[in-house]
Amino acid sequence: HYFIQSNLRSDPAMPIPALQLFTATSEDVNFVPAQETKETAPADMEKEVDDLTEMMMRCLENADVENFVGLCAKCKENIIGHENGCKALGALYHVNCFVCQKCREPLVKKPFYHTDGLTYCEQDYLDTLEKCDVCNDHIKERILRAVEKRYHPECFKCSACASCLDGVPFTLDSDNNVLCVQCYN
Repeated sequence: HYFIQSNLRSDPAMPIPALQLFTATSEDVNFVPAQETKETAPADMEKEVDDLTEMMMRCLENADVENFVGLCAKCKENIIGHENGCKALGALYHVNCFVCQKCREPLVKKPFYHTDGLTYCEQDYLDTLEKCDVCNDHIKERILRAVEKRYHPECFKCSACASCLDGVPFTLDSDNNVLCVQCYN
């Protein structure tokens, strides 16, 4: 997640490394990072250049406006006064434009998550995550999928000896209990 401050003169906050989603099936418990692919079409790149040029021209036109900070990346309107703006995700926003996509609460001075182009407050982001079938907590980092269930890797354990089965061969007994190979034998 990220944290921003409303004072535009401060250094931008450093993001926490992006979450990585890992998947596994009962046949393959080796984790494979999910791949993100995003292709940019030439028309999209041309529109982005046009938008940036327009924004630059508007900034130059408003350079003499008292307390002009910049243009809001969301509404494209002038930000007048540092207290009315914030810097996040490499752009400037009005305080009331940088909000959670779900609950619409302002995110200034609050932790937030930015994923798939959408920005969420911490609670709304957590509500989008799957929960572990053992401990019922949100799975924030790696997810292990086995026997049609979801697990934190550390929660996927042998039902007999409780040893962690993350990356370890396992089997099921006649009652569908997960067992390490040693306990099964």
